[in-house]
Amino acid sequence: MYECVQEGRISGLEHDMKNMNGWQKSQNGSIHRVEAKIDKLVFWQMTTAIGFVLTVVGAVVLVYIK
Repeated sequence: MYECVQEGRISGLEHDMKNMNGWQKSQNGSIHRVEAKIDKLVFWQMTTAIGFVLTVVGAVVLVYIK
């Protein structure tokens, strides 16, 4: 019966591929969580910037009214 001389190497590579696929799924989940946090930060930055602009515009209007 013929035995593959590379059988052990192929088995090791298949095992490494399974580990890499698991690692990649884990990394994708981490990336999605980081993206969600960045989206929240951007939202709060924009909200703060809009509030600041409205405050400045309101102050300018009050100065010109008086």
